[in-house]
Parts: sequence; C-alpha cells; structure tokens
Amino acid sequence: MAQSAAAQTADEIIEKSIAAMGGRAALEKVKSRQMTGTLAIGTPAGDIQGTIEILNAVPNKARTVIKADPSAFGAGPMLIDQRFDGTKGYVIDTLQGDREITGQQLDTMKANAFPHPFLNYKTQGASVQMSGKRRSSTRMPSCWCSSRQAARRSSSTWTRRRSCRCER
Repeated sequence: MAQSAAAQTADEIIEKSIAAMGGRAALEKVKSRQMTGTLAIGTPAGDIQGTIEILNAVPNKARTVIKADPSAFGAGPMLIDQRFDGTKGYVIDTLQGDREITGQQLDTMKANAFPHPFLNYKTQGASVQMSGKRRSSTRMPSCWCSSRQAARRSSSTWTRRRSCRCER
C-alpha cells in the first residue's frame, strides 16, 4: 500500500525531490553552472535594457554580473558584480558603491548551497522539519521544509509532495 503524503517525513520528501531532479549521484556530478540572459529595468522614463550572467560552482561559490546602459537617462554605464566565495561576499556596484555583503543577505548565500541546498544538508550540520503545508497554483499539496545549521543560518524551500520538485 502506498504511503500517505501526510505521513511522509521531511527527509523522505527531500529524497524524492532529489530523485526527481535526476538523483543524488547525478547532482553530485554537477560542478558548475552558467546562465546568461537579458533584462529590462522598468523606470518611469522607460525601460533600461541589460544583460545578466550567473555563475555557480562547487563548493557554494557564486557570481552574478548585471550590465546595463542607462546613458539615455543621463547616467553612466551600470555594472553590478556580486561575488561569493562560499564564506565572504562582495559587490562591485557603479551606482551604489562597492561594498561587502553582510547580514541576512550573506546568511542566505551561505545557506543556499550549490547545486541544491538540501543535497548535503546533514553533513553540513543542518536538520530539516516539516513546518507547514499549502496548495500551489497547480493544486498539488506541498510542504515547507526548513533547515537550520549550527551557525544559525537558515534556508527554506517549498517542495511538492507528489512531483517532488522544489519551489522557491
């Protein structure tokens, strides 16, 4: 007899989610990811077009580069280059000035492990618990899995119980 979705533990749901993404072995083979795209920043005077590039690498390294040209609005070139080495973060920002990443933003970056935050959460000293349920737009039941690591960082994700795909 199939186990009821209500009786599943957070660990079981996470394992099904990982399996639905190709399995633990396949995810552990992912060493890096590069995504590129275009963006439009909406302003009252019109859109500013730009590009975005997101790079991720193990162990939990990330870089996001956003470039745009707001010269039509009297500003110089815009560059936001956000870098995270797994421990520290820094932003090179031509509009708001360069700065270290601190506080909640840094905690979130530390908790969001690449390629998946729940892939190795146990070995990183985290635990998970079911802390809520909801219905998604597709009417599939979901559960809220949250993890808390020893350093008081937390990460949470909605995981669909039937399809076991993660929602952020």
